[in-house]
Amino acid sequence: MTGAGMAVSWELAAAEWVLLQALIERCGVPILVDHAGGAWQAARTRPRSARYFLAGWRSLPSVPAHMPASTGPGATVVALRSTRPSTTDQRVRDGLDLAARLREQETAQ
Repeated sequence: MTGAGMAVSWELAAAEWVLLQALIERCGVPILVDHAGGAWQAARTRPRSARYFLAGWRSLPSVPAHMPASTGPGATVVALRSTRPSTTDQRVRDGLDLAARLREQETAQ
């Protein structure tokens, strides 16, 4: 999830870890990350804990038998889908553009 832009705490109770393992086996990491991306975008405030996603993940259907769940280190990372442009990303781009213009002005002098 961090690779998809969603950094959350993973401090879970033992029963929640058991549930999470069962969800990974049933659905696969890519599907859980994709679902979390939608919940992340819809959240009023940024989720702080993976616990936020558990109820939604429980409602997901199982992966069909002909589509094995990818769960290992080589599992595909699903990029977070954005429904609107990030103002933070735009501010970073604006700052980088300004820094480049200032460097150009310094070298021209």
